[in-house]
Amino acid sequence: MLRWLCIFVLLGLCFGQPVDAGAWPRAKGEVFLSLSVQGDLALQPASGFGAAYLEWGATERLTLGFDIGRPYGTAPKLRAFLRLPLPLSLGKTVTAIELGIGQDGPAPFLRPSVSVGRSLSFGHRSGWLNLDLNAEIFRQRLPLYQADLTFGLALNPRLTAMVQLNTSLRHGGQPQTRLASAVLFNFGKASQLEFGLSHALQGPAAPRVKLSLWQRF
Repeated sequence: MLRWLCIFVLLGLCFGQPVDAGAWPRAKGEVFLSLSVQGDLALQPASGFGAAYLEWGATERLTLGFDIGRPYGTAPKLRAFLRLPLPLSLGKTVTAIELGIGQDGPAPFLRPSVSVGRSLSFGHRSGWLNLDLNAEIFRQRLPLYQADLTFGLALNPRLTAMVQLNTSLRHGGQPQTRLASAVLFNFGKASQLEFGLSHALQGPAAPRVKLSLWQRF
């Protein structure tokens, strides 16, 4: 396990794109680590990117996090953030606000976001639906707006399926939309392996494949 963890860390530092969490707070004292790599279906190195994402439950309400990502051959993108639940949460629906500061190459940015999540049940199966809305605000660049809608369903104790619709828009530009699907394989008590595929519905990006390791401590 340690050998594979080191390999994923090195890949994430070589080329990456951050991942995003949902509205649920991390349990106090719990650490979550996600390491991922992506690329086109031809697995060309120049198309690759990966990410290293870390969360820590500082208190029962406050979650702190950090991520780093870098597309192959370019400067890294870094972000530190904090997330707090909002009093709008009710029953199975939770809401949270997140504030992050980061650096995209030479450009610093501020990233506020809001998330709304809801736990679901389908007979003996559990699932969730989550909406993330965020904006990256730069001093000398046009802002970037993003929205992610994610649906997940536990098919059995070892297998979870996910579908995500991602839309991004640079101010004054054309929107880009991707549809991604993934499966999560549980191994051990706190480890998951994700395999995913995504396809552009709007925009020039080619289909991509993704491999991630999720680990809780």
